[in-house]
Amino acid sequence: MIIFSPQYGLQDDSHAGGEFYDFMTLTGLAERGHKIVILVPYKNKLKYRHENLFVHKLPIPLIHVSYLYNIWVFIYAIILHRKYNFDLIRVHSPYYTGLGALLYKKLCNRAMKVVATYHHLEKRFVWNVIDSLAMSSWDKIVTGSEYTKNNLINSFHCEAGDIEVIYHGIIHYPDLNMKDLLQRQNIAVFCGRLIPRKNVLFLVDVVRKMNDLITLYIIGGGPDREKIEDEIVRSKLSDKIILCGGLSEEEKNNIYDKSKFFLFPSLDEGFGLAPIEAMERGLAVVSSNLGALQEVVGSGGVCLPLDSDTWSKKIKYLIDTPTKLEEMSLLSKERASFFTWSKSVETFEKVLLMTR
Repeated sequence: MIIFSPQYGLQDDSHAGGEFYDFMTLTGLAERGHKIVILVPYKNKLKYRHENLFVHKLPIPLIHVSYLYNIWVFIYAIILHRKYNFDLIRVHSPYYTGLGALLYKKLCNRAMKVVATYHHLEKRFVWNVIDSLAMSSWDKIVTGSEYTKNNLINSFHCEAGDIEVIYHGIIHYPDLNMKDLLQRQNIAVFCGRLIPRKNVLFLVDVVRKMNDLITLYIIGGGPDREKIEDEIVRSKLSDKIILCGGLSEEEKNNIYDKSKFFLFPSLDEGFGLAPIEAMERGLAVVSSNLGALQEVVGSGGVCLPLDSDTWSKKIKYLIDTPTKLEEMSLLSKERASFFTWSKSVETFEKVLLMTR
């Protein structure tokens, strides 16, 4: 099977959950013998190489107006179909690449199948308009959770049979030494984009109520960084909350391996890759009970309403009860073992083969 996957971004070491999902899925399909034709922006830096991976970059720097990238997708779909005669188009973003793919299908090749991936639904006017126009045109929709599937059905009246739920995978590590866990420091970690949806300011209030019991490391960057930094300074917590910025995988895991807790107060998630990765490292996960988090975290963590008193009391209880903390860590590892990239890619492959 030959698959065309236009990408607004694709890098080996991306900290964006959706982009990392794309990288693992597309490289996994290439390793299973499928030819993957990829279109990326001019400055995209993809280091991974495989004989079944054919990467094409735009010839000029992209003017950063996201939706205009669809024009390039339409043009290159024509050019690359002549060269590769691909079997279907896999859309990584309905908004930045999907419109171009659908335009190609409607104007140039009505028999072409288009499969769209929805990681979650954002409450953005333009995106909602695009979804309303495009939803009925996808030949298949792939989502990462039953929560997102139900959102699509309720918001856009999709047919349940047109949507396939495929859980993401994670990278797995050797079994954790539980003695090491109990000897770790009272350190908590957040990892993710610093954007309003991730609700990181909530954690400043939680740490404030912990009375110096924990130190919080915030890994990641984004537009909310300055606002979060100002709140940390205002709360006089600069010695208890450390803004790490973007870190390499090795640097991130070094922090995980000396920490007891992973805190994730997101307002909405279509899957929730970050807490599952933390569970694989044996951290006790405390997350919000919103979006797909209860579905994905399951019995491997604690999902709580967004009340800072409730969170601080739960964390204090776990600090004071090592046996419960150890039990949570074992459950985290057990739950994380359910999510594998091999299973995710194999299921995605079946969906594509049935759709083409």
